[in-house]
Amino acid sequence: MDGAREAFGTGSIHFEGDDPRIHLHSALGHHDGTMTACIREHTKVYLVLEVMLLELMDLHASRPWFEKGGFNQLTFSS
Repeated sequence: MDGAREAFGTGSIHFEGDDPRIHLHSALGHHDGTMTACIREHTKVYLVLEVMLLELMDLHASRPWFEKGGFNQLTFSS
């Protein structure tokens, strides 16, 4: 997708060892064209987005690698 777009998304920040990772789903649109997707590695942007972060305390969640699916799967534990 080329050119300027409005953007809205939701996601999470998780860790792989000591390295932070971002998992983001976003909708990008301009007039009659919209794309909704999971934003993947090597995505490029030319502007910084406004972001609101919420920290959820005492939520035991992680994103371990899910080999069969080929992605980090959100997992909750007690």
